[in-house]
This record gives sequence, structure tokens and C-alpha cells, in this order.
Amino acid sequence: HALLLHGSPGLGKGALAEWIARATLCERPASAPCGECASCTLHEAGSHPDLRRVSVATGKKQIAIDDVRELIGALALKSYRGGRKVGIVDPADAMNVNGANALLKTLEEPSPGTLLILVVARGDRLPATIASRCQRLRIAPPPPEAATAWLADRRPGVDWTGPRALAGGAPLAALRLV
Repeated sequence: HALLLHGSPGLGKGALAEWIARATLCERPASAPCGECASCTLHEAGSHPDLRRVSVATGKKQIAIDDVRELIGALALKSYRGGRKVGIVDPADAMNVNGANALLKTLEEPSPGTLLILVVARGDRLPATIASRCQRLRIAPPPPEAATAWLADRRPGVDWTGPRALAGGAPLAALRLV
């Protein structure tokens, strides 16, 4: 019911969280979201009623307890579409202490059909009480050859050795650097 995605910045943890949410909410899942059902269409439009995202508000440095409480309230309700519900907290290590404590009850006793995805750069930055209730998925940098090939597809003609090294092997971070 709870996933903790952790790894270096620039590895695509947020994109993976969105993919997992889309696959969870898809009405015709196979090995990937179908991309055609009503749930996939709603997700693509950014208006799926059973998907809630919490992040740091503009101009703030932390995720406030009110934002966490709003997420908790939404996840406690019955699914609008009759399926599952998904909440994404990215970056979860930006929750203030009160927000983390408020989320703990939901992690201990989630409502049926609920998936909570927490995204962090470092798993040790979350309170142990939160991390211990999640299945941890460490996202590692891809092999250099795969990262270079992926980057070359996006920006041909660039020597990616230096940017990849500066980004710690994280392709998205290397792409932002260039």
C-alpha cells in the first residue's frame, strides 16, 4: 500500500511515480498502462479524481500539514471511479514534522484500494516510522552506455561524458546541465 522511491536527483523517480500511478489506475492494465481507457485519458489530462499529488507549494520550503491532511482526507474517501486511489508525495522528505506525523496513521491503516507513493532523494531523510511502513525501491543510475545512448537520442552531437559525471550518472540531471 506504500512505496518509497529513493535515489539520486535526476534519475526520474517522479516520472516513475507517475507511471506507477497511471498503471495502478488503468482500467485495462497489461504490462503497462493502456493509454486509451478513461482513466488513462484523465491521467494524461492531469484531472484524474482518484490521483492526488502533494509537493512543496510555490514560495515555500516544506510541505505543510494542511496539504498532507488534504491528501489524507482524499484517500479516505471512496474511489470516484470505483477502482483504486493513488497519492504521490514528492519530495516526501520536505514534509514538516507535523505533516509526517499526520501521514503516519494513513500508512498504518490505509483505506482499501489505496496506494501511497513517497519520492525522496535519500530514504534516510524520512522519519524511521514513515520509512519502515513502506516498500523501498532504490532507483540506481543506469549503466553509462545506456545513459549515453538515451541522452544521445535527445541531444545528438553532444559529448555526454562530462555532464554525466557531473550529474553522478543521472541522465535527467545531465540533460538539465547541458
